[in-house]
Amino acid sequence: MLVLKSSVTGCQCCDCSGFGCGVGPVVMSKERAKRRAAQEALQAEQRREKLLAQEAQARQRARRQRRELAWRRVRLWQHGPNAHQHRESWVLIGTVVFAVLGVTYLFTESIPDVLVLALIGILVAPLVLVFSFGRRR
Repeated sequence: MLVLKSSVTGCQCCDCSGFGCGVGPVVMSKERAKRRAAQEALQAEQRREKLLAQEAQARQRARRQRRELAWRRVRLWQHGPNAHQHRESWVLIGTVVFAVLGVTYLFTESIPDVLVLALIGILVAPLVLVFSFGRRR
């Protein structure tokens, strides 16, 4: 990069104004120096705009990845990678819950009692599955 202290003379390697470095002065017209300064300013502006665009794209990509990760965590109805191993366990727990609901309705003939037990069964079934069948090694 050309370092100019004055508009007429300058050194290509340092800021010595052409004396003492051994390279010698570079003579440049004022118009050429102005054009070069304008071109360098334009290039610096373009680099800054390109950097800002890259940062904006990086922010958008990070935001999109955060949203996708949050959505994946919320999707409770989808099975995880070990769902095929627990299929029989889910069937067993579902059968027990329906049997308990049926027996409760036969003895109490109360729909609210059955709904409370169904809610408890829905909440407790994953815990039973994890604590009883999830400990296989």
